[in-house]
Parts: sequence; structure tokens; C-alpha cells
Amino acid sequence: MSSLLFALTFIIIGLSASLPVSGSTSSSSASKFDIAVLNDVHLELLYDPYGAPEDACRPNSSRSTIFAPFGRHGCDSPLSLFTPTLAKMRSVLPHPNLILIPGDLVSHTVPTGRKGSFDPVRYERLKETISTYTRGIAATFPGVPIVFTPGNDDYVINYNVPDVAHKADYYQFMYQRWVKDILANNIAVYSSIARA
Repeated sequence: MSSLLFALTFIIIGLSASLPVSGSTSSSSASKFDIAVLNDVHLELLYDPYGAPEDACRPNSSRSTIFAPFGRHGCDSPLSLFTPTLAKMRSVLPHPNLILIPGDLVSHTVPTGRKGSFDPVRYERLKETISTYTRGIAATFPGVPIVFTPGNDDYVINYNVPDVAHKADYYQFMYQRWVKDILANNIAVYSSIARA
């Protein structure tokens, strides 16, 4: 079940690394460096807990109408699962040193999968999903540096960078998400890293 897999996708890694402690010259000083990793979420904003609509789940998904607020087989992760997962991450690791987001934020149903078949409605869904995701992470973990890389499903055409006609808009959108949702939320952190 996709939802159960999503609940398990957040991985919290506590690395004990030999990092110099501020003001210390001893290389034996060590501090803990915590990294939270949230990958392959495949957030589906159109998920319906009462029954999976055709455009929000994969063709082989369950068409059951049994109430399923946290997802069903063949459907990607609904917002109702993403939000409590972030809260759980925060309770387990309230102040990670870094959050790594290695991509695939967007539902499998958003990318068209065919080169040359741009769909403006799906493109708007892609942008809305990425915006919802990045705002959720930044709000849950204020002041924590975030490293994000797009995955194959984070493009309108699966496994393909945007075509020439849409490239400028896509990259401008991704830059704005970075500046507005991630960087602005962590400007003091990034400034201190740049000075180091």
C-alpha cells in the first residue's frame, strides 16, 4: 500500500561525526549531526478519501469507496498523510542540522510520461504540489537548512527536463520556491554557513 510505504519513507539518520566544536582546537571533540531525509513522497493533492478519482490514482488502484483518509493501494500519498508525517518527524527529531529532499515530491499521475505532450493543467498541479510540499517542510522546520533536488516525477514530462517552450517558466518557478519557501525561511542559517 502506497500510503504505508510513505509513512515509512521518512528516514531520520543520526550521524555521529567528528566535527570541530566552536572555539575548540581539539580534533577529538565530536558533536552529533542529524540529517532528516524525506524522499519519494509522491504527494497527491487530488486524493479523495471516499473513493479514488480516475485522475488522482494509477489505473490499477483500488476503486473501493470505503473511507480511507490516509490512502489506498495504487494511490499516492494524500495531504492527510503528509501533514502528520511532518509532525511526527518534528517530534522525533525537532532540530535536525539538515533536511535532505532527494526528489519525487509529485504524484505519479501528474507527469504525462510522453515527450512532446505538454498539458497545462498537469503543469499547474505540479507547481501547486511542489509549493504545498516546500511550504510544509519550511513551516515545520524553521531555521533548518534544506537541500532539495527534483526527481524524475517533478517534471511535467516524466524523466525529461522541460522542453524549450516551458524551460524558463519551470526553472523560474523552482527558483521562486527555493527563495520564498526554503531560503527565506533559513536566511540566517545560510548566512552563517557562508561566513564560515
